[in-house]
Amino acid sequence: MRKIRPGLIAAATIAALTVGADSSAQPMGNRCFTPQFWCWLPSYAPIGVSCFCGTPYGPVWGRVG
Repeated sequence: MRKIRPGLIAAATIAALTVGADSSAQPMGNRCFTPQFWCWLPSYAPIGVSCFCGTPYGPVWGRVG
């Protein structure tokens, strides 16, 4: 049976955690801003994408901010 050095395990763990990290990730938001008001979104979306707030009179379109 081979011995695995703790330093090697730590280096492999750090490498695995940083592989998915992207410093240029797009900012996300969970509020939709319309000309009249804003509302919470059910999930996060990229900032600047079209969205809508549901009202009793129908959807009011806006942008994620």
